Amino acid sequence: MSAGGVYSHQYSNSAFAGGFLRTFEFWDQGLTAVDDWQTPIRGITGYQSSSQGWLNWAVRAGNFVPGGVYATTLANGTGPSPSTWFKLADDVIVLPVIVVSRISSAPAWGPESAQDYRTRALALFDFIPFQGSRTSNWPADWNPPSSHPWNKTAAADPVGTFDPPDDIWEQCGIQFQVIRAFKFPQPAPPTLPCQVASPQLKSYGEIGLEDIRPAVGESEYSLIFDQLHPLVVSFGYANCSNWYGQYIPGQNLVEIDLADAAPPRVLIAHELGHIIFGAGHDGDPNNLMVGTLTGQALRPVQCEQARDWARGLSAGFRDFNEKIGRIRPENPYTPLYASFEDPSIISWDNTCCDVGGSKSWTNAGLCISSGGDILPDWKCTECCQISSSPPDAAFRPLGDCPAPQVLSADKCDTVCCQVEGRGGPAYVKKSRLACDTTPGAEVAPSYLCGGVR
Repeated sequence: MSAGGVYSHQYSNSAFAGGFLRTFEFWDQGLTAVDDWQTPIRGITGYQSSSQGWLNWAVRAGNFVPGGVYATTLANGTGPSPSTWFKLADDVIVLPVIVVSRISSAPAWGPESAQDYRTRALALFDFIPFQGSRTSNWPADWNPPSSHPWNKTAAADPVGTFDPPDDIWEQCGIQFQVIRAFKFPQPAPPTLPCQVASPQLKSYGEIGLEDIRPAVGESEYSLIFDQLHPLVVSFGYANCSNWYGQYIPGQNLVEIDLADAAPPRVLIAHELGHIIFGAGHDGDPNNLMVGTLTGQALRPVQCEQARDWARGLSAGFRDFNEKIGRIRPENPYTPLYASFEDPSIISWDNTCCDVGGSKSWTNAGLCISSGGDILPDWKCTECCQISSSPPDAAFRPLGDCPAPQVLSADKCDTVCCQVEGRGGPAYVKKSRLACDTTPGAEVAPSYLCGGVR
């Protein structure tokens, strides 16, 4: 999935107007741990061929994580196309980001709804929104619509003010992904107002200890700040005339001054570059690290240096995703193809269809022509005991579970389960049946397993 071009809804998410793209995430056995969602996709210019009838698409949504395995399928009035397996390329370095939006009580910056930058920041980094049958990860202030396509407001346009860091850093094989977005009050003015390299919106440590730890609890705070050390991009109203944004030396922290009406478009990507490269600017006006913030290019030697720095943080991000249950080494759905080959084509012929209240699995085109509604996959499933030793349960398609093994739906609910692990408690996603029957295990707060975004 490559970056490039202009973000837009260039594809109609309608079964009658061409179709919609469905993406499936497999990170555990059984449908209980499979998510499917539709997401905005964009055409990659220069690849369309009317004679060949195909077009390459790029999709950018925040829940693709390193080590995860996914499948996509295109559904339209004639039915879904075969699904294609994919995963993020192993040589792409993905760096975790926490977004902090500061809300000022000063009347000059307008109402809270206008100041809240979480939606725009999430869209800037991850090109959301997306919606899944088992997820609802759009921000609270996006106002999710009830049908496709999603309405993209001007305030949430990811390229409205800044160039997406992913698009710029793609030349080095580096990408960024938001794992959490927070809204906190604007802090009191600092002792050294507007001094360069002095935090204006709280230091990295203060953000973690004073704001994030009370918001998420001790366990998740420790997982994020004691082990992961993500990049923090803090948006607020410093109202400093001497800078648009700055990085804080020795901290994985960038501050962006939202008081500026027309900041340089490369500002965020540039300041993230300072975390990677340190102080100093480049002399080439076309380079991302030039002091005038007029360029986007990076030289091969800069990319090599950046990748050397980024590998350690990226490796920690893989560990983080495994600890919260987003990826598993024993993923049973990993397609059997060599890393240098194209993924296998997997058939995904049917979809969940509701015709007059009767639900079944059928061809998408037949469902539409019969006056039916295409539903999320989970609405055509039943809870099934898939193992007796140890006990485990998972959702299976209607009719696929022998009658004696059908259980009440709550036994298949995915819960955050605290189990004993090396070095202390570990938090993994399990079916409620599996957690209830694991010796010494107990259900834990959900954010300990799935606290991304």
